[in-house]
Amino acid sequence: MLARSLKTPEIPLDTVLYYMRAGQDKSAAHVAKEGIRLVREAADCKFVCRSMPLALGECVKIGDWEIKSESLKKHLAGCKEVVLLGASAGLGVDRVITACGKKSGALSLAADSAGGVLVEAVCDEAEQFIGKAHPFRYSPGYGDFSIEEQRKLCELLQLQKTIGVTLTDGLMLRPTKSVTAIIGIL
Repeated sequence: MLARSLKTPEIPLDTVLYYMRAGQDKSAAHVAKEGIRLVREAADCKFVCRSMPLALGECVKIGDWEIKSESLKKHLAGCKEVVLLGASAGLGVDRVITACGKKSGALSLAADSAGGVLVEAVCDEAEQFIGKAHPFRYSPGYGDFSIEEQRKLCELLQLQKTIGVTLTDGLMLRPTKSVTAIIGIL
């Protein structure tokens, strides 16, 4: 298992505006730039990854973990192993989004969008580090891959210990700008 802290990746303005559904509106761009600035200042970007053996049969077997998911099995067809991934933009981003919400709905939307773009960039950097990966990652909640499997994925990655991410009783990750996924290795 490997855990890494990252220099905060760039957060492209056009992508944040897309997340905001704002197009090229100049006033939205001004607010988005402020949201990006605040999120970048607060970010503490980290990821953890763990290679695991993969067996596909009646179910998906990752080590001793058996997952009943036809969509995940189809996604991993042709892969020899998997990498489990956990990534986060950090708790500071949650605090910024909350603080922005007390000032302005538009600024809160901008910060929330910038945080979403940022955690995706962290995942992209992790995937570059992993190399030879399937074209996209697959997370609990996709297709018939039960969100209940989030518990096991968090346990296998020791998310609280490795990158400071916890799981709520409702199976949501905290900080909110966090992602877990399975990446097939070709």
